[in-house]
Amino acid sequence: MRYSRGALFKPLVVPLIFLVLLFWGSFSALHSASQPAEKKIKGQVTAVAVTIQTITVQQRDQRINIKWDKNTVFKHIDPAKIREIQGQEVEVTYVEVGGQNIAKVIALAVVEVPPGAKEIKTNELAKLIAEKPGTFVLIDSRPPARFRASYIPTAINLPISVMERLGEASLPFPKDKTLIFYCGGVT
Repeated sequence: MRYSRGALFKPLVVPLIFLVLLFWGSFSALHSASQPAEKKIKGQVTAVAVTIQTITVQQRDQRINIKWDKNTVFKHIDPAKIREIQGQEVEVTYVEVGGQNIAKVIALAVVEVPPGAKEIKTNELAKLIAEKPGTFVLIDSRPPARFRASYIPTAINLPISVMERLGEASLPFPKDKTLIFYCGGVT
């Protein structure tokens, strides 16, 4: 009995293609299922451990340890000065791998200047302090511990958490005074 080329080709190749497609679909589903879901946390950095490349972020009553590695992207942060983010507000995107939280992105929380407000530079503030004392109220919006460690002369401490809780009642200053706020973060 003679077989033509096509007679053997179709019965062998069609099932083979089917098996390859079946395997590929299973592999793709398995691969995507094995990718850990990204999580985000926004809070204050309460500890930085450079030797084990870990930060602790606190959000309300929750504290979470997050490791960084060579693949972590830092935004508004110099990785060589990572210790300086302690006490700062950050937003971290991370994944859980093998029981550890691994940072994909660590970004300083950046405050947008609200409409009607103006951003001034450090040298402009120094000039105001020297030339026009009493025409403004200088407000340090950092946490009290950071304020006690160092502050700009004439500044009062009014943490952002107090302003958020009390709203306008936290700002009982004369309307003719310019309010100047500063913090420890990037704007």
